[in-house]
Amino acid sequence: MPFDIIRPDALPQGLDAMVVSIPRQSGLFAPKAGTAKAYPVRDPRARWEIRAVRPAWAGGNRREGEILKKCYLEGMRLAVLNGCASVALYPLAEGEPDFPKSLDCQVALDAVREFLRTHELQVYVITGSREKSALLTQQRDELNRLLEDYLS
Repeated sequence: MPFDIIRPDALPQGLDAMVVSIPRQSGLFAPKAGTAKAYPVRDPRARWEIRAVRPAWAGGNRREGEILKKCYLEGMRLAVLNGCASVALYPLAEGEPDFPKSLDCQVALDAVREFLRTHELQVYVITGSREKSALLTQQRDELNRLLEDYLS
């Protein structure tokens, strides 16, 4: 399957990339939410760390979901551009306490579905909370079925 949902302690060794989020105000490389940058790392879990600048939650009135989706898509795009065959997506809105967890899950799944329609990549969505895990697990089979139908 090109897609799976796993807990952080079940992360396979030897992944090509991990997509993690950083807050916009961190000033590390990009002032704009929705952008990302790849860094080669010496980590037993992955060769690349892709840092995506997550949006701050403003009640949903500033296209936060759309910007968060750009983070996921850009992370996967950078993974492919750097020759990666596998990527782990950490919950990118997790650092924003007011960001609805269900929206983060839905956005992640929408981004994965969209990306895998045109790209070959093994995607792992990492979840740590029971709420996210239950929500994602409910949708995993449906997403895999849609992907199999599309790819066959």
